[in-house]
Amino acid sequence: MEHRLRQDTLGQQESWPRNLKQLRWLAFLLPAAALLLLEVIRYQVFVRFLPRPVHFVVALAVMLAGAFIFSRMLFRIAERMERRILQQNRELVALHTNAQHRNEQMEALTDAALAMTSELSLQAVLQKVVDLARRVAQASYGALAVRDEEGLIKQFVVSGLTPEEAARIGSPPTGKGVLGIPLESGRPLRLADLTKHPHSLGFPPYHPPMRSFLGVPIQYKSRTFGQLYLTEKQGASGFTAEDERVMVLFANQAAVAIENARLYERVQTLAVLEDRERIARDLHDSIIQSIYAVGLSLENLLDSVPAASPEARERLSYAIDHLNDIIRDIRNYIFNLRPHVVHGKKLVGGLDELVAELQLNTLLDVELRVQEGMDQVLSTQQTSTLLQIAREGLTNIIKHARARTVWVSATFSGSDLELRIQDDGVGFDPQQARSAERQGLSNMQGRAYDLGGKMSLESGHGKGTTLTFTIPLSGVGIAT
Repeated sequence: MEHRLRQDTLGQQESWPRNLKQLRWLAFLLPAAALLLLEVIRYQVFVRFLPRPVHFVVALAVMLAGAFIFSRMLFRIAERMERRILQQNRELVALHTNAQHRNEQMEALTDAALAMTSELSLQAVLQKVVDLARRVAQASYGALAVRDEEGLIKQFVVSGLTPEEAARIGSPPTGKGVLGIPLESGRPLRLADLTKHPHSLGFPPYHPPMRSFLGVPIQYKSRTFGQLYLTEKQGASGFTAEDERVMVLFANQAAVAIENARLYERVQTLAVLEDRERIARDLHDSIIQSIYAVGLSLENLLDSVPAASPEARERLSYAIDHLNDIIRDIRNYIFNLRPHVVHGKKLVGGLDELVAELQLNTLLDVELRVQEGMDQVLSTQQTSTLLQIAREGLTNIIKHARARTVWVSATFSGSDLELRIQDDGVGFDPQQARSAERQGLSNMQGRAYDLGGKMSLESGHGKGTTLTFTIPLSGVGIAT
């Protein structure tokens, strides 16, 4: 760009002397030739054939006409030169503006790369990416969509909208229509007016008007995991090919920063899980065994206390019961310290591990029944949510039910799946449930609702509790 600007400037400087020299010669030669021609005509024609007063008048008229024609010709030449100069100046200004804009973009791109790599939190990186993209592309609005394994938007980060404006718009888009094209094609999409695209689905209420559009996929090692959207180019009617090229470079840098943040969070998560596993193991192998040994000692002591000492026997019995409650609580903590059981599992394997963990840490008798082929009809999102529901239900049993036996079943028929968790515990009145119980029930009901399903509850004092979750197998988790 700078090389071209320098060449155009030099070309303009070289053209000036040549045009002025030609103009000077024309200003001299044309009048001289006209005067010479006029004199020749006057002596050869006017003097011979016209009376003396008349040929002077005619000669004067010819001179005036020639002067008029000559001045008109010079003015036209000057006007053409002026137009050419103005056009060259406009081109120079445009080239200078473009060069300046490109330099600003390159500086912003460099600053963006440093800024993005300085963050380790994934959410912070995503927000910084979309904020910096707006700055680099000089866009009024920006958004970054992160897709899950099934192609659905799991995170949608916006820039250019206040939290209140974003809240009024409502749910984020699902990635259909124009927004899905960069991800599906793996190529950028640049539009002067996105509302005129055949795949445009329109805007929801309270959405700001948007016309110019630039969408760029975010790819890392041939894997596309999201896309960057920019709308409403500032100071221009639309985004340019240069904007598109720069944003492709930016998206490549953003992909590296996002992947680094993901890896960092995975490492942090693994470290936390390892610490939890170590704490759970220490609690089970050391603390519980020690408390259990103290309880056995107290039980032996209780047998040796004379029946004549009812107060001492009562206090020993209370201590033994209290120690058993402590053991049960610690086992509950151990169960909750191992949430990784549900992550990345199929439903059958995840339920097996939950049941095994429950039996190990609570000594409950658990019966599990899962219909064959269950894993083939569930998506990753459905499986993860169902395992979280099962874990929450089993945790509630540990905390509140005082049960001996638990039944867990997962079956499907037609287009519905049914997950049932039942216990033979003390039960409760759902209308008078404690706040802790209500919170657990609310969590499970909310998760079922997220899958488009529902929860039903049967319980009563001394009758145990049955939780039934009915989930549709088609269209689960897909926003409209």
